[in-house]
Amino acid sequence: MASKAILEELNILSSKIFGTQYKSNNSRTGRKFVVQELKGAKLKSYYPATINYRQLRTLLNDKTFPDSDEELRMEIRKGRIRQGKGASKSKKK
Repeated sequence: MASKAILEELNILSSKIFGTQYKSNNSRTGRKFVVQELKGAKLKSYYPATINYRQLRTLLNDKTFPDSDEELRMEIRKGRIRQGKGASKSKKK
C-alpha cells in the first residue's frame, strides 16, 4: 500500500501534467460557474420590451386611447371621496 504522502505527491504531479488545479482538501471551487458564459443578455433579448399605456399612447398620438389602470385608479378615488375618505377640501380665505 502506498502512503498518504506518496499519493499526495502523485496527485500534485498529475495536476501539473494535465494542467488541472490541485486541491488538497477536495473542496469545490465553483470554477464551472465562473467559466460559464453569462446568460442575462440572451434572456433579455429573447423577451420583447415591455411597453405601458402611456408610452403606447404617445407612440400612436391618440389621446382617446383608454388607460384601464388610470380609470381604475380614478374609480377607486371617487369611491373614497364618496365615503368621506378623500383629501380634505381647502378653505378659501
